[in-house]
Amino acid sequence: MMKSEDVKNREDFIKFLRELDKDFQKDYQKNKDKPYGGDSKWENWFAGNYLEAISGWLDDTKAFSDVKTLQWKDLAKIIESGKYYE
Repeated sequence: MMKSEDVKNREDFIKFLRELDKDFQKDYQKNKDKPYGGDSKWENWFAGNYLEAISGWLDDTKAFSDVKTLQWKDLAKIIESGKYYE
């Protein structure tokens, strides 16, 4: 899977989002019926939890707080944070 730091432009960002979606779908199908999510790499399977994790990650880590203009890789990192942050 493409890493957030590899995203350099709009096309990379779109590819990153598509790969992230495929990663989620595969992980969800594999683990959805297992207790406690099995060995899922995704902490947040629901949109509300996912968005809450992104905002929590941004707030707790202060990531990009001093950046005036985000780059495509920064947007990818923000989106990726919802995968694993609780």
